[in-house]
Amino acid sequence: MYQEGKVHQAAKVMKRLRLPILGVSETIWTGARKVHLTNEETVHCSGLAGDDAPHEKGVALILSKEAEKSL
Repeated sequence: MYQEGKVHQAAKVMKRLRLPILGVSETIWTGARKVHLTNEETVHCSGLAGDDAPHEKGVALILSKEAEKSL
């Protein structure tokens, strides 16, 4: 999901399949963050910490608007 647009593709598929939660492994994002997408999904991700951390490993959850309310 490090390539531009990949997270939005995953969110589109998630919406099409009516999945409230999607777990993603090997996101290769660094640090921990929460990102709001334009199409009402939220991404919670966690990867290696540090300014010089390599883009390796990492996991993420993509939550629908309804699932985010339950968190």
